[in-house]
Amino acid sequence: MDLKGIDFGYKEFDTIEGFKGLLQGLIGMEVLNAKIGTLQMMIDNKMNWDLAKMKEAFAEVILK
Repeated sequence: MDLKGIDFGYKEFDTIEGFKGLLQGLIGMEVLNAKIGTLQMMIDNKMNWDLAKMKEAFAEVILK
């Protein structure tokens, strides 16, 4: 499955907590198995990214 063109509604989130909920839900998707580590890193957010940076990383890393 190609993820291009699917944005999972990530732009609609107004809070980091809500966005992390989206990321947690995506971990179970088989098409994203190769990106589980990246998803978990974003959920843990040890780099203290703000919501805008998390959305940017999602678009650049997960959706490509």
